[in-house]
Amino acid sequence: MDLYVKCKRGQHASGVILYNKSPFETNAIMRSPNGDLTTQYDLHQSESLGDVKYDFLVTEICDKLTVCIELLQSDGVLNPNKSLREIYDELLHPSILNLKDNRIWDALAEGSVLDVFQFSTGVGLATAKQVKPKNPTELTSANALMRLMGEKGKERPLDRYCRLKSNMNFWYDEVHNAGLTEEEIKIIEPYYLPNYGVPASQEDLMLVCLDPKIAHFTLKEANAARKTVAKKKINEVPLLKEKFISQCPSRNLGEYVWETTMEPQMSYAFAKPCRGAYTLNR
Repeated sequence: MDLYVKCKRGQHASGVILYNKSPFETNAIMRSPNGDLTTQYDLHQSESLGDVKYDFLVTEICDKLTVCIELLQSDGVLNPNKSLREIYDELLHPSILNLKDNRIWDALAEGSVLDVFQFSTGVGLATAKQVKPKNPTELTSANALMRLMGEKGKERPLDRYCRLKSNMNFWYDEVHNAGLTEEEIKIIEPYYLPNYGVPASQEDLMLVCLDPKIAHFTLKEANAARKTVAKKKINEVPLLKEKFISQCPSRNLGEYVWETTMEPQMSYAFAKPCRGAYTLNR
């Protein structure tokens, strides 16, 4: 008989389960440390019983933007007759911001911006200063990289990204030292060069799995690999690793891609739509 011991109570930042009838038909209820009602079963147990989780995320930046607009309206800087939505769409929507203005990126790198969603914490500010993004692509990469811890004793993905960004010749030295052939290097360049040697998204992982010249997984197998890595299913990792490496044209290629794409994502990898929305739409 297995014995499970609960060592703490956690609460999802925005996860909500809605019940038409009694929640006790499929779940059990308790209070989280702050006093909110929450389910006793975790997400996966709740879903297996038929519950559906919805995410309702409202961020601090929404309140700050609202107060800022209202203060500017009261001072006559902005038209007081326009709604918050109208002013946001006119002045603040990502589609109309001049993202090529270096003043934006310089301020972010210097840490002089009052608040940038996902980059306002100590870790976020340090990441922005280290990466010094100059465009939305690099900013979304930074958002993903700061969540990847890397394996113990190895270079952090964030540090690796910054090092290789400074000189991609370091990457070519690395792949040659790993024993990759010129043909194999050409095969993986599309995944590594745009990401400065650090493919950090779930889509990157699936694409290297699907590539017929790398591991030639089926779509179902690639998605299963993504789930195994994203949820860090420890028991399934050794089998996935052996399958991935064995299906590559050479063990050198398989081990290199595993160690630099698959393995680093086992901490917390973002999908591109998620990290893009988190970065640019807040």
